[in-house]
Amino acid sequence: MEPSCAAPRVEGRTKAMSLPAYDIFKKKDGHLVWEDVVQDIESAKRRIDELSRNKEKAEFVVFSQRTQQVVADLHDSSAV
Repeated sequence: MEPSCAAPRVEGRTKAMSLPAYDIFKKKDGHLVWEDVVQDIESAKRRIDELSRNKEKAEFVVFSQRTQQVVADLHDSSAV
């Protein structure tokens, strides 16, 4: 018998697997430091707002796990 690759079923329905799609990194001393992972760009914007409150002149990079590319490189979330 072959293994099943189907999504998990919950109460007779297929449960959609929702994986985080964007990593948020902070630029620090010429390096990128991972901060968080979020579902979408709007969530990235909100999270960067939160992170910016705790850090002076922080710069952030948002990386798409789907495209494997940087989708935002910013000083604050207003550019996302």
